[in-house]
Amino acid sequence: MAILFFGTGGLAALATGFYSEPLSAAGVGFAVCMTSLLVHEAAHLATLRLVLRDAQAGEANHSLANVWVTGPRLQGLQTVATAAAGPVLGTASCAVFLLADAPGWIVLPLAAVHAANLLPLFPDGRMLLLGIGQIFVGMTGRNGRDQAGRGAAPAVHDAEW
Repeated sequence: MAILFFGTGGLAALATGFYSEPLSAAGVGFAVCMTSLLVHEAAHLATLRLVLRDAQAGEANHSLANVWVTGPRLQGLQTVATAAAGPVLGTASCAVFLLADAPGWIVLPLAAVHAANLLPLFPDGRMLLLGIGQIFVGMTGRNGRDQAGRGAAPAVHDAEW
């Protein structure tokens, strides 16, 4: 994901060349990218903990090129809220940079990457689709627990965003 963010920002900078000082453009791009990425993942983690009412649930993980959150399996609205929180708040953090007069040619492509995470091509979008399916197909009962024999989701220990 980080490669996608940096690649998008870098391509926008190369394509437009608006900044007279490339180092300045790179600094703004880096600030927008890192802030929005951290907000995106923190939103997943905070929402996960909120919907489970457990301040210790889930954890942030990272590799050289990616950041993600893992946590216990969620159901229905819990899944929808947790999956959507990252892309929505990541996009909103980009809007804050626009309000602070960061150039749109830097901010808008990064905001678009966050918004695109709602598509099923990405893990957030797949989790969102799963949660919607759980709600509308009846994969969970009224108490939010799996209903055996009614297409219940398999018992998986961790979900990843």
